[in-house]
Amino acid sequence: MYGSLQSVGHTEEYFAGHTEKLVVYIVQPRVQNRNNLLRMYRRGRLVREHRVWSSANFFLYYASWLFHYWRFILTYFTRNEHFLVFSGHPISFFGMTIQRLLRPCIRYAFWIGDYYPPVHWSLSAYERVKKYYHDRIGITYYLSDTINALMNGKVIARRDKKTVMWGVSLKNQKSGTRGELHLLFVGVVRPSQGLEEIFLFLKQNPKVFLRIVGVCDDALYASYRQTIADLDIALQVVFPNAFVSDEALGRLAKSYHAGIALYDKGLTTATHYTDPGKVKTYIELGLPVIMTNTSAIAPFIRRFRAGEVIDDPSELPEALASIRRSYTSYEQGLRAFAKHFEYETYYKESFTFLEDI
Repeated sequence: MYGSLQSVGHTEEYFAGHTEKLVVYIVQPRVQNRNNLLRMYRRGRLVREHRVWSSANFFLYYASWLFHYWRFILTYFTRNEHFLVFSGHPISFFGMTIQRLLRPCIRYAFWIGDYYPPVHWSLSAYERVKKYYHDRIGITYYLSDTINALMNGKVIARRDKKTVMWGVSLKNQKSGTRGELHLLFVGVVRPSQGLEEIFLFLKQNPKVFLRIVGVCDDALYASYRQTIADLDIALQVVFPNAFVSDEALGRLAKSYHAGIALYDKGLTTATHYTDPGKVKTYIELGLPVIMTNTSAIAPFIRRFRAGEVIDDPSELPEALASIRRSYTSYEQGLRAFAKHFEYETYYKESFTFLEDI
């Protein structure tokens, strides 16, 4: 299966604890990337970990990914060994006929976590490739009902074909707000995530502060640094253009009060269709979420009152004021949300078919 250095979903922990042998290929974002990672678990214990060469170059990045995927299934699994490839990217399914000739006992499960609207020919081609493999793989899961319906014509809920969203860990603990308000943004930084609106909000509210934990390409980083300088909010923004470990992020979050997840809205944005990991990360960190009214997770934020869902960045002051007034009730909402998606229970119910095979 594939993994991430950010523990969104806790899939690595879950499957490590419920498999005889688990090989995890951690493919990092292409921005600033030079190395991926391989981990092997035996009965829940990490027995091997090493770096895997990668590149920030588009073609070399995917060429390395494909080469190492084949290398790993041929190196770490014998010809007669029964094993499952659990993947969210069609690159794993290239050459399935040859894979089965070399490893006759291989099985596949496709967990589709995104849908890219056809706003460019390359995205249209990618979605056609995904659909091609989706229709040829017997076990398919979807990160939202929206993706489920797009791939099947309707929402299907069978044991081998169903919606499975990200699970979370029941570990969030927070204290109340202080006089100042500290906001946290976590994730790969892209132009469609509302940071420009947040910068303008900071200009108008000098007692609100923002930390950005994530990376972007050099051009976008330079553009944001220039905007921060032009607005004279450098003392309110911390943006080192870097990720931190999960442990460091947990410590860092204790000094913050809310997580920001503003996205572009509409049917032409990928976030509309999926369950963004950023929101579940904030929940685990014990941070009430302020998010745009988009994606499959927004109704759950409202249902459990784990944050505020807004239609426009102009509603940000009111959302923050509400969180400041009733912080304890939002903390209760976070705990209820986390209990609903607690990954051990949630995945045990969702992935029973994988146990059967």
